Amino acid sequence: MKLWHGPWFAIVKKSVSSFSLVLIFVTFALAEVDYAKVQRRLASSKTPQAKRVILRELFENGEADDDVQDALSQLIGAWDSGYQWAPTQVLEMIEVRALVHRQSKPSSGEKPAEQAKKIKSNPLYRDPGQQESSNWFSRSMTRLGELLSNLIKSLFGDQQQTPNTPDMSTLGAFFAAIGPILKVLVFAILAGLLGLFIYFVARHFSWQRRLSRTATAILDDDEPERSRDEWLEMAAKLTAEGRYREAVRCLYLASLLRFDEAGVARFIRSETNWEHLRRIETSPKLPSGLDFTDPTRAFDSVWYGFRIKGIEDVELFRQWYGRVTDALANREAA
Repeated sequence: MKLWHGPWFAIVKKSVSSFSLVLIFVTFALAEVDYAKVQRRLASSKTPQAKRVILRELFENGEADDDVQDALSQLIGAWDSGYQWAPTQVLEMIEVRALVHRQSKPSSGEKPAEQAKKIKSNPLYRDPGQQESSNWFSRSMTRLGELLSNLIKSLFGDQQQTPNTPDMSTLGAFFAAIGPILKVLVFAILAGLLGLFIYFVARHFSWQRRLSRTATAILDDDEPERSRDEWLEMAAKLTAEGRYREAVRCLYLASLLRFDEAGVARFIRSETNWEHLRRIETSPKLPSGLDFTDPTRAFDSVWYGFRIKGIEDVELFRQWYGRVTDALANREAA
C-alpha cells in the first residue's frame, strides 16, 4: 500500500493545513503593526483624504507585512502619479489582519488549531475582496431589477400576483443572468456612438475645408463671367481710378484665362490661386521656362494680404501678363 493514498496521508495533510493556519495566526499575532488599531482609525476617518494620510503613515513606517506593504506601494505610487484609485484592496487586507489580531487572544480552553479553524471559516478570510470586485456587473443588474420592481410597485401598488403576472422578485436574478449579453450590447452601442461621433467630426472638418476653399476662391459666387479682354479693360479702368489692388487681381485673372485659352489648365472660378498654379505646373502643355510661381505669390500678398505698394504693383503684373502671353504664343506658333 502506498503511503500517499492511505489514511496516513490524509492525517498528514490535515496536520500540515492546520499548522499553516496556526503559523499565519501566530505571524499576524506577533506582527509589529496593530492592524486592529489601524482599522479603528480608518473607520473613524470621515473623509477619503484622512484615510490617505493614515495609509501613507502605515507605508512610511515600513512595519506592515510584505503583502500589505506591496499593496500600499502600488496604491501610493498611483496616487502620486495622479490616479484617483480607491484603497479598497488595502482596506480589506487590513480588515482581515485586524480580525486575526482580535481572534489571536485565546479564550479559556481554546486551542490554537480551533482559533485557526474559526479564522478560516470567516468570510473575510476566504474572500478578501477579489470576488466582490469581479462580480460588480451582476450586482448592478440585480440592483437594476430591484429598482424596476420598486418603481412598478410605487406606480401600481403592491398588488397580489396573478398567474399571468411575473414575479417581480425574480427580475434581479433575470438581469444578473443576462448580464454578459447586456455587457456586449452596451459595448456595441458605445462603439456605434463613437463611430458616429468620428463620422460627424470628419464631416465637420470636411465642411470647414470646403468653406475655407470657397472663401479664398479667386471669384465670388455672385461675380459675372468675364472674358480675358474684359478683365484687361477693367484693370485699366481701376488703375486710372487709383484702385491698384483690384487692378492687380484683374491682370492675374487675365493671365489665368490666357492659360485656359492655350489649353494649359482650365480656369475654374471656385479654385484658389494656388490650386490653379498646381494644375498649371503639372500640365504637359506648359511652355518650358515659364514659371508662374512668383506672380502667384505676389498676388497672394497683394490680394489676400492687402500689401499693396501702388502703381508699381500694377506695372509688375502687366509685365508678367506679357511674359505669359508671349510664351504661350511662341508655343502655339511652333
